[in-house]
Amino acid sequence: MPKLIVITPTKDRPCLAARHSASIRATADDTEVWYYLDHKPGEAVIADYERELDGCRWQLAGEPTRACPIANYYALEAAAAAPYVILMGDDVIARTPHWDTLLTDVLKGKPGVSYGNDLLQRQALATAAVIDSRIISALGYISPAGLMHVYVDSFWMELGRSFGNLRYLDEVILEHMHVTAGKAPRDTTYAHSDTPEVWNSDLAVYNAFMEKWPGELARIRSLM
Repeated sequence: MPKLIVITPTKDRPCLAARHSASIRATADDTEVWYYLDHKPGEAVIADYERELDGCRWQLAGEPTRACPIANYYALEAAAAAPYVILMGDDVIARTPHWDTLLTDVLKGKPGVSYGNDLLQRQALATAAVIDSRIISALGYISPAGLMHVYVDSFWMELGRSFGNLRYLDEVILEHMHVTAGKAPRDTTYAHSDTPEVWNSDLAVYNAFMEKWPGELARIRSLM
């Protein structure tokens, strides 16, 4: 059993997935990455993923969807397979050796959330958050239902604060090579996920969810 499982949705970006995978293999101590193709690609794209992710676990995610629904679909399986789970974009590069050990050890065995420095949001937002699997198992999800792509990191911040165990390690670099940081072109994946419609819809879902959060928190505390 690995200590940490990374859930990584990926769409039409086999080269980015390969870069992401190589960075994890080069820096992590005890981590597996589970890749999910969040669309129904053509045979040529599948062949590219087969080549670029040779030796990695990957599969088609089924119906075309978004990052958060994919993560929710597989979160409980991941939580049963490792003590910690993280949802991470394929546009992230792990820079710091032993980052997985550092981010899990800082939680000191207590339910909580930890995150590193993405060189974009830094401490302000947990864009890739390590979450204790006991929390995910009690919740039944890793993202509030209805979210597509954004505001899930805001939820992870609140989750860690709710358990009194939100930890940020500035020295742990998980660099987010995002288009808004000028580190990537605006490809079809960003065009699909970074739109006013997605932002507005996810904000409404997030605000409605947070109104119910005190009751949901009481529910999961009773299960842990």
